[in-house]
Amino acid sequence: MATRPFPNNESGSKTTRPTKKLVPGKAYPEPFIFTSTNDDRVHPAHGRKAAAKLAALGQTYSYFENIDGGHSAAANLVERARQLALEYTYASRRLCPEPLGGAP
Repeated sequence: MATRPFPNNESGSKTTRPTKKLVPGKAYPEPFIFTSTNDDRVHPAHGRKAAAKLAALGQTYSYFENIDGGHSAAANLVERARQLALEYTYASRRLCPEPLGGAP
């Protein structure tokens, strides 16, 4: 399978991978990187490299790699439920952080 080049942007130059645009000293929102070891379409190394780059920059991130499952990252209903729980927990913590003193 041949690799495809990244498309040109409006200025005519090639666009780069998002991880190449991460720079030291800049604050980024905490991402949730979710991947599957058995994904046959998007290799899990993409998520691993993104996590490694964020860690090297001292940025926080959430990472989960499901061992089973494929591109959908869930091989059965239990794994799908776990995936949804992780997504909702992440979203809840990002949208509704606890007060500094803890929950009332």
